[in-house]
Amino acid sequence: MELVDPPLRDHMDRLDLALTWVDAGIADTGTLVLRSDSEDIRIATMMSRIHVAMLPVSKIRETAMDMAGELDAILKSDTASYTAFITGPSRTADIERVLAIGVHGPVELHLLLIKEA
Repeated sequence: MELVDPPLRDHMDRLDLALTWVDAGIADTGTLVLRSDSEDIRIATMMSRIHVAMLPVSKIRETAMDMAGELDAILKSDTASYTAFITGPSRTADIERVLAIGVHGPVELHLLLIKEA
């Protein structure tokens, strides 16, 4: 295993696995919410073959509506940010309905739930 240092732009062709924190989870859809203004985080979550996300259990919400206040605060903040809603590995299908996994992001997504002490 080789760990690479930022900037990740210099290593995009060899990112096999990325380990990142995510900001929230939505239980009813299995969606992860990731807010970042870091290009390295965006590259890690989009260019790696495998994305391992870490989520504190306390940040799991039952529905997206339960996050309305948090999302409103993000939209009203003075800083620009990138907010992604991640629901499983990247999937797409062409006109002939051929499913392709990993075209626009990781082939695998794994979630580590972190229980706070």
